[in-house]
Amino acid sequence: MTKTTLSQAQTSAWPKVLPSKLMANPARINLMISAAPMTVARVFALFLCLCVTVIDGFDFVTIGVVAPLMMADFALTPGQFGVVLAMTQIGALIGAITLGKAADVYGRRALIVVSLLLIALFTVLTPFAQNLGTLVTVRFLVGLALTGALPATLAMASELASGKYKATIVSIIVAGFPLGAAIGSVAGGRLAEASGWENVFFLGAGLAFILAFVAYYLMPESPNFLATTDNRNVKLVPTLKRLVRGDDMRDLWLPLPKENALPEDRNVSRVQASIGALFQGNLARQTWLLWGMLMCSGILSNVSLVWIPTIFADAGMSVGNSSIVVAAINGGATLGMAFAGRILDGIGPRLTIGFAFLIGAITTALLGLVPTVAMIAAAGGIMGFFLGITTSAGYALSALIYPPSIRSTGVGGGAAALRFGTIVAPLTIPLLLAIALPNSLTFAIVALVPLIAAVIASQFGRGNTQDT
Repeated sequence: MTKTTLSQAQTSAWPKVLPSKLMANPARINLMISAAPMTVARVFALFLCLCVTVIDGFDFVTIGVVAPLMMADFALTPGQFGVVLAMTQIGALIGAITLGKAADVYGRRALIVVSLLLIALFTVLTPFAQNLGTLVTVRFLVGLALTGALPATLAMASELASGKYKATIVSIIVAGFPLGAAIGSVAGGRLAEASGWENVFFLGAGLAFILAFVAYYLMPESPNFLATTDNRNVKLVPTLKRLVRGDDMRDLWLPLPKENALPEDRNVSRVQASIGALFQGNLARQTWLLWGMLMCSGILSNVSLVWIPTIFADAGMSVGNSSIVVAAINGGATLGMAFAGRILDGIGPRLTIGFAFLIGAITTALLGLVPTVAMIAAAGGIMGFFLGITTSAGYALSALIYPPSIRSTGVGGGAAALRFGTIVAPLTIPLLLAIALPNSLTFAIVALVPLIAAVIASQFGRGNTQDT
């Protein structure tokens, strides 16, 4: 992308001393970052974003891995433990909505650091719960903290990525979630069997605290956010000089013709961050379709990450073997998420997500039909790959179809829709377990969810992203 050439009249009108309240042009900042080569500082900032989603996935999956052990120690039925998991997801839903909006108001970096500290605090309290009520409260707070970091992290990644690879980079960042879940499922299962399930939560809390410390001192704030705050002339230019080298920063305060702006900045007025802003104009249809797809992804991810150990434990499988299945699912999801951005850039969301949901439905049904652990793990890996594509593509869309002023709010809304799906799952899966259906029928019923999602995805056209 070529840099806009300024006329002599424009440059001669440039003030030699910046007024303290002068408004920087977010469209120019977006254009500069998208067109500039990647620097070490930007790569490191994106790596920290990846670490955040890895920690998020690690802490999310561990309670599912140790669920059979926790239910035994707390003397809980699957239905009671389903309430614990549902309250975790209710907290996550509330966190996605409220804290996603907060990142558009207070900054991406601030919300990432605060959320990581809260994850560490409430995760370490989980083993000290004394009864069902205390456990429900603590896990609600864990869920609230877990999704606080995600909208800010994906908004930050989208705003630091080069335009040509934006969807790809966002997808890779999202892929950190199943990567962390895969690590957590294997490490958590082995650690729980070796030294007790409590140590799994202590490990997760420690990792979150260390990352919060690193992010506080080394992660830059998003230049797009700094462009909309009063201290932009104090922090904006130094931050950009760390992230982008060789550009004339004076251009940032000059108007930018619409034809030179990125697609996401054309014909976009600055709007106040709110959930209502996601339903303005042509964004409304995109938002509803996106939320429908992500809700289905939430149901499937909750079954995959949390309930599969319990489903297979009821069928006589050990915690260690079921953790291998969960690891296979998340390993496949990691690869699927990593490739989702390039596929999304190439063929568009309708074909990408629709086809992936269809294959996900077939492989979900196969989980209940194949006879050995190795075959179950193989089917799970394939299922995870295609369902990883659907989740990653959905999150990538939520980071791309909304303008910068409501981007974190949009990602938060999408995350809330996904979390709503994760509330539905723990309230319904125990009913299937109580009926004691054969595994083949249980997974066949679950496979209906991606079939419904494939129909929704078929309505989402390629031209619906702001960046296409």
